[in-house]
Parts: sequence; structure tokens; C-alpha cells
Amino acid sequence: MGTKNTETVGERLRMLREGAGLTQRQLAKEIHFADRCSVSGYERGKREITLAVAMAYAEKFNVTIDWIVMGERFDCSQERIGVRRLVDAYSGIKEEKLRKLAVKQVEAIRDVFEKEQDEMKGCK
Repeated sequence: MGTKNTETVGERLRMLREGAGLTQRQLAKEIHFADRCSVSGYERGKREITLAVAMAYAEKFNVTIDWIVMGERFDCSQERIGVRRLVDAYSGIKEEKLRKLAVKQVEAIRDVFEKEQDEMKGCK
């Protein structure tokens, strides 16, 4: 349930940094890289990104490692449709107490899901 971006890892890293209004030097200092040359190397594709580097970027910019490495963005609208279908299905349960309990559980899951997705920046 994702959409594929065509940018390279380096382009995504640069996009994150520039979107935050940071210079390479500022970012290097904030995520404890040796110097701005490290940031430049990742952005230009001259240095291979490690898991530790991907994690540092993911934490700093509140994105997933999948998005950094693969360019996958989670499609929140499709998941919200799926949750709505569950609520509709549970609403069809004939026994009222059971139906209300099932709907409350699904709605609680939906609320947690939507909060997490909104925090990931990109869901509106």
C-alpha cells in the first residue's frame, strides 16, 4: 500500500535536509556525523548509506527507513478505507452488545492508527 518515488536515496536525504532548512554542516552537527562531507557523500550517492545512518535520518526527520532506502510512502487513505470497511462489517453484527463492543475496538484501533500516521507527516 505504498507509492514508489523515483528519487535516489541521496536525493531523498537532500530533500529532507533542505526541507528542514538545514545546511550540510548543521545537519552533520545535529546527527553527530564527523563533518559536512559525510552528509554530502550520502546526498551525492558517493557513500553507501548504513542502517545507522538511515536510522539517524529517520529519527531526525520523522520518516520511515523504508522511505529513505526504498522510496516507499505509506498510502494512508487506503488504510483508512480498510478500517472503515471493518467498522461497517462489525456494524452488521445482530447482537447489540457484541456489535457495540466490536465497533468500539475497531474505532480505538483506527484512532491509534490515525494518530501514528499523522505524526509521520504526510497524512492529512
